[in-house]
Amino acid sequence: MTSESPSTSITSTPSSTASGDSEDTSTTTTIASVDSRIREITGIPVVDLLTPEAGGGARPELAWEPVDQAFFYNVVVLDPSGGGYWGWEGTATAVHVGGEPVITAGLSGPSVIDGMSWQVSAYDSDQNLIALSHQQPIAP
Repeated sequence: MTSESPSTSITSTPSSTASGDSEDTSTTTTIASVDSRIREITGIPVVDLLTPEAGGGARPELAWEPVDQAFFYNVVVLDPSGGGYWGWEGTATAVHVGGEPVITAGLSGPSVIDGMSWQVSAYDSDQNLIALSHQQPIAP
């Protein structure tokens, strides 16, 4: 794990007031500041994600840096609305969406679409949460 994170930006959209007027409440947040906020809120280290946000195809390999003292990892892929879509638990530091072995292209099974995201959590042998990643977008 490192303390450096990508400088990807997340921007919120303007909201409407009760009168229907648009109010500019947009803010820009970097992944580094999100990681910093995770540390502040939880007091635990951040899992560094290695997979690019796009370009890995429908069933990309999700990879992350190993965490000291991690006994197992939990990966969650979220659908565009933020609901759980697919999950995995294991000791490896990489897994393809849909699991291993990789599902052959054209066959049914879990796959990513635009608007999805993913997150990794690391646990020790007593099943205590010891590290958590930011929620990162993922697209084919």
